[in-house]
Amino acid sequence: AALGGSTTFGTKVTDSDSWPAQLQTKLGDGYSVRNYGGPGFSTAEAIVQLAMTVPEWKPHYVVLYQGWNDIHNYHEPNFTPDYYSHGITQVSNLRLPFYGKRGFLVEAAEISFIFKVIGFLNHKFFPPKMGHVETIPEPDPRVDAAYERNLKTLKVLSEHLSAEVIFIPQILNDHFLLTTELENLGWSNYIKLSEMPRLMSHFNQIMAGICESGDQDCYFVESVLNVDWQESDFVDRGHFSALGGDKFSDELVSYFKD
Repeated sequence: AALGGSTTFGTKVTDSDSWPAQLQTKLGDGYSVRNYGGPGFSTAEAIVQLAMTVPEWKPHYVVLYQGWNDIHNYHEPNFTPDYYSHGITQVSNLRLPFYGKRGFLVEAAEISFIFKVIGFLNHKFFPPKMGHVETIPEPDPRVDAAYERNLKTLKVLSEHLSAEVIFIPQILNDHFLLTTELENLGWSNYIKLSEMPRLMSHFNQIMAGICESGDQDCYFVESVLNVDWQESDFVDRGHFSALGGDKFSDELVSYFKD
């Protein structure tokens, strides 16, 4: 069972080019890889999945590729440990139905392609004025603590299923992030893109500490951090291309075929 966000789901590539699908091909018919990744999913959504959805499938392995959507919470003034503010953003990001009173244009955009285009163009050429937001180059202890807690919860839930748990640190297109002149590309109001590789490295170290010494069924895939990732391995700032998914899945095969 592969859990994660859009970088597990396989955004911007075909289903067959996503890394879970490529892992399935490499493992062969004796294995079944199920992709539970979803765009925008963080460790909070993974906890719900591991508690309510994944157990029905009774997996032998739980693979957790996490980080990017959790670090999005860094320095958000309304952040709370229950990830409420993150969840609210997913209503619009994932086009989820909203059961409340809304304006005509919002409701029309859900059922009309033309209104969706109008809304997109309006936001592109007349973006909302947010004023200057100061970016912060340091980690956010509130988010770090919640992220570590969530990872430990995911470990316990996996153990409850008698499944081996495999944590994979988040890989991003560092070359793009470090060389772009843009500050955030809409990803976070509080983190410069050029700061993301350093902050994600810090986040990955939190994950590295989840598997305790002596754990027989808990693994941290450190080798993905040592791969010579190229820009051709990505389709944007962090989603793998087919080539990147191939290299990424190569690093995982040995955990199932040892």
